Amino acid sequence: MSLLTQILIAWALVHASAALTHGFVALRRGRNDAHLAFAGVSLVLAVYLCGSAKVAGGSTIDAVLAGDRLRWFAGALLVPAFIVLVRGLTRRRRRVRDALGFAWGAVAAFGSATGLVTAPGHAMSAGALLRPTLFGDVCAALGVAIAVAYSVDLARFARVGRRGRAILAGATLLACIGYAADFYARVAEQASWYLMGHFTVLASICFTYVLMSRFVAEGEELLARTSELRDSCAELNRMQDTLVRREQLATVGELAAIVAHDVRNPLAVLKNATAGLRRGTLEPQHRAELLQILDDEGDRLNRLIRDLLEYAKPIEPQLEPLVLAPVITHAVELSVSGSDHADVVKVETDLQAAGTRIAGDRELLTRAVINLVDNAMEAMPSGGRLGIKSQRGLDHGRPVVRISISDTGEGMDTLVRARASDPFFTTRSTGTGLGLAIVKRVAHKHGGSLAIERNADDGTTVVMTFPTVEEPR
Repeated sequence: MSLLTQILIAWALVHASAALTHGFVALRRGRNDAHLAFAGVSLVLAVYLCGSAKVAGGSTIDAVLAGDRLRWFAGALLVPAFIVLVRGLTRRRRRVRDALGFAWGAVAAFGSATGLVTAPGHAMSAGALLRPTLFGDVCAALGVAIAVAYSVDLARFARVGRRGRAILAGATLLACIGYAADFYARVAEQASWYLMGHFTVLASICFTYVLMSRFVAEGEELLARTSELRDSCAELNRMQDTLVRREQLATVGELAAIVAHDVRNPLAVLKNATAGLRRGTLEPQHRAELLQILDDEGDRLNRLIRDLLEYAKPIEPQLEPLVLAPVITHAVELSVSGSDHADVVKVETDLQAAGTRIAGDRELLTRAVINLVDNAMEAMPSGGRLGIKSQRGLDHGRPVVRISISDTGEGMDTLVRARASDPFFTTRSTGTGLGLAIVKRVAHKHGGSLAIERNADDGTTVVMTFPTVEEPR
């Protein structure tokens, strides 16, 4: 085996190593990019140099012919692979020229497979020499022209910086010069030094340097952006903490005002009633009235403390599959039986869809329904109709069940409905403004929602929506 053949085989191994290296980088990056395209180019060059080594070391016309066909076939694949590489580096598409380049590759591959590109030349001491046919001459000239055109694109548009563009364009033109020199030697039927094989190794080193430099630069840029995002997240967290503290202070201030108002008034009434009871001349009827006032104001203070504690307590539902109908029925019975207006309010229920199963906390759902029914009953002191209805439906494509509780009271205007579920907002003199806020939290903790609507005639409808679960088979 001659020294030239050994050198060409060594260069083929260099290109094969470059193909493996860049292929691994492309797989690590997780996307089809310039590294994968260059791995393809390097692999084709390895095959091309294997064919060149076979031609350089061949001792028979059959061996040389096989090596030359392999070399031509690799050359036919080299131009399309180079086009893909340039497109990856420049992010530009030239449809007509790209189509011509791919068509050239197909025609050249066909010519190499059918033996249309070369013909036997003179016998030489180094082995049989093949010279291109006219068809091979045309194919080779077009291939070089296409490669040069895409080298110009690299010099102008490659996204590797000015220095990188100059290195890539120079390396490609050097490889084209080497191929042209080899091709001239073959046309002139002279011994070739296989300059393309030597020059492509230098070009491969240049491409690897530029691509790896870009890879490192992208990694550094990614680290810098990650650091910026981390700093931004930290700043956002600080801002969020500040806003939460301000909101907590505002809530505490609002709570203090409500407690001061709602506690001071009952305390004043209790003090007056106690002062009246100390009088020894009270008639039995007046004494009974004052005792009733004590009971009422005590209940009012107890209700305020209960609602405050319930609202302040974290809601962590213990979810289990359950049917809504029994829960709703039980809650309605508890609320109506304890209402002062039960005798003048007609209760109408339609809970057929409430047979649907949901993932819920029985105790929390019962308290939520009691709150809503209590509000509805208090909205109708002079009597009316309490409607409780369930309905299946879809919410953003997921199956849900809607529980509607409606009354025929005075209703709410738009501004009141918009703030009705806000903590501490109330329009009743004896209310704490926490009932609907608690119900809303319960609904959200169950993956549902709460909506307040005005009836077409009079009154208000509150709708709780819950996602359903599959029925057991």
